[in-house]
Amino acid sequence: ILKVPSLGINKKIAYVNYVKLHSDFEKGLHEFYNPRRASLSILEKLKFKTQAGFAADDSVNFDNFKDAERLFIQALPTVKDEFLDSVSVFYDKIKSRACFIDVKYSEEQRQKFISLVIAKLQDRKGFSFIRLSDGEGFIFHNEHSSFDSSDSKNRQRHWWGTELPKAVEDDLRTDLINSVKNADVLGVPSVYRFIRDHSDKSVSLKQNLQGR
Repeated sequence: ILKVPSLGINKKIAYVNYVKLHSDFEKGLHEFYNPRRASLSILEKLKFKTQAGFAADDSVNFDNFKDAERLFIQALPTVKDEFLDSVSVFYDKIKSRACFIDVKYSEEQRQKFISLVIAKLQDRKGFSFIRLSDGEGFIFHNEHSSFDSSDSKNRQRHWWGTELPKAVEDDLRTDLINSVKNADVLGVPSVYRFIRDHSDKSVSLKQNLQGR
């Protein structure tokens, strides 16, 4: 018998998402676990809201990612200063260019993105959409203090089973950086990624840098 209340929070969210996809069984499955009746922290409620579209109560409602940021640092004050200094300040700098961050929740942003893709197809032009957040340790290890050569080598062994010859590594990194710079749309981790990856026990955003 599946004992959902004993599962970790992300598996509970996976359970709720499963229930949503199998509506015929929703009433019966919710007898095993209902987040509205569960004792959840603010961060756990925020996880349900962002990962399952399920609001346990009104305390975690938000209209955009800036509101979600406010709720995140309220829910996890141990990382507040680090988040404001390292993440929030970045989004403050790019301002209007951060135009698709809420695409999962905003119909307006979804339609704007779809229109952009359609226009490129109609004009028979290339379209580059790159999502960062998996491999920065290889691409940017010379560009940011959060990464070093050990991160680059870790990614190389993971992807190719060996470390690349220096000349190949340098050429590939140059090409990747140029691709990022010339992308039409660049996806970067937002507060929603941090909400997913962290728990009430987190004390630093850097806890999840390994393997990235």
